[in-house]
Amino acid sequence: MSVAWGVEVDRAGETGAVAEARPAAAGLWRVDLVFYQAAVTLPGWLAERYEIEPESAGVFCDPMPCAPVLDDLRRAVGLHTLEAVDVAAASAQFKTAVKSRTVTAGEHPALEQAVTYALQRSLATAFAYERRKVAADMSPLNAAAFALWGLRQHGESDPGAWVI
Repeated sequence: MSVAWGVEVDRAGETGAVAEARPAAAGLWRVDLVFYQAAVTLPGWLAERYEIEPESAGVFCDPMPCAPVLDDLRRAVGLHTLEAVDVAAASAQFKTAVKSRTVTAGEHPALEQAVTYALQRSLATAFAYERRKVAADMSPLNAAAFALWGLRQHGESDPGAWVI
């Protein structure tokens, strides 16, 4: 079973969030916030988790908010950094998955609060989740969106024509 992790650091650069996405039954997805602690401890914690599941799709983050731990993350895990178009795609796909009920999420107060206060901001002709003008830390929501996007993009291998 494939797994992907989405990572985001709060605006102050102090708290890190890691969401884990996995396939569930029949085209459904499961997302859990598995880390919500001091950002400086995030790379080490994630490196341990990454070693346990070497067949993972990887770790996905927007490099700007993760700047305080970005170098350490790059050394610790197979890191995929998202570009603006990827952030927009992750946000839109996560919103669609929630509305269509194809993703479920484990209970976590920080994720619940982020979803409650989520606002969209323009990102070119698309949107992303607002990080600054909201009453809650959006890092859990972004981490969840990035994990699901990463799993959908890189989690399932295409066997191609060479598999017999």
